[in-house]
Amino acid sequence: YPKLDNFNTSPQLFGLIRQQAFETIKNALDENSARSGEPNQEHLMSKNMDNNLKDFLESAHQKFNSTPTENEINILLVGCDDEEDIQNWYNYLWAEQGLFTSKPFSNSNDFNNVDLVVYTNQYFIHNSFSTKKLKEHWSIEKSFNLIFKNPHRLLNKNKGIEHFMKILPNCTSEFNNYVVPGPAPQEVKDSVVIRYFVKDYLEKTKGRYYFGER
Repeated sequence: YPKLDNFNTSPQLFGLIRQQAFETIKNALDENSARSGEPNQEHLMSKNMDNNLKDFLESAHQKFNSTPTENEINILLVGCDDEEDIQNWYNYLWAEQGLFTSKPFSNSNDFNNVDLVVYTNQYFIHNSFSTKKLKEHWSIEKSFNLIFKNPHRLLNKNKGIEHFMKILPNCTSEFNNYVVPGPAPQEVKDSVVIRYFVKDYLEKTKGRYYFGER
């Protein structure tokens, strides 16, 4: 897992790098078209996955009961790839202006009928499974699962949420108590916390391999 020295992960920097890369590629393609005497083609930057998560939340919000009760727990389950992928999805919720922060980039009223988001590595397990050293991971109960409460949810539903977290085996409590080692700033630690939790805590300390033994 990555070293934390001199690690700059601000969203503004990532956005700037992404935009600069897009412009560089666009200019190169336009130059090539000009040399060939062909008209320039339209270039579009791909949609960020954080917008996909926003769409998932809003779609789930619309499908759930519009007059929720304390006995109904509305859950969005996202099948993720490896720990790097889950880190990205985690950032979409909790990084600066993440959807579950106090100042999300999208209106929280559009997804406040979602109580929980569950990240599971079920996609990782099933994708090219024959190339991975996995044991007893075919059911979601054996998967790497993290459960996050939507702080913007309409009702607290604390008893129901607590019951659900007992029903579905998950690493949430351990994850919430885990601290990335080292002196790096907290925002840097947050940007790598999933990877460190998996490698440093689950695998190295506990001997639990949700992503295949190395």
